[in-house]
Amino acid sequence: MTYYLFPALVHRLRHRPEVSPQWRCQLLLTASTGEQISGLLDVLPETFDKIPETPDADVG
Repeated sequence: MTYYLFPALVHRLRHRPEVSPQWRCQLLLTASTGEQISGLLDVLPETFDKIPETPDADVG
């Protein structure tokens, strides 16, 4: 599986300031079958750089 994660905008949660702001990211997954799946993923800015560049081989 291959994935790409692109920060698209800053998402602020006024009702949950403890987890705000978040980066709303566009996510594109390419499965081993070639199928492509896209979606959105909210990520805390301080955790974005901790996301591995390649997924764990054990992910199924």
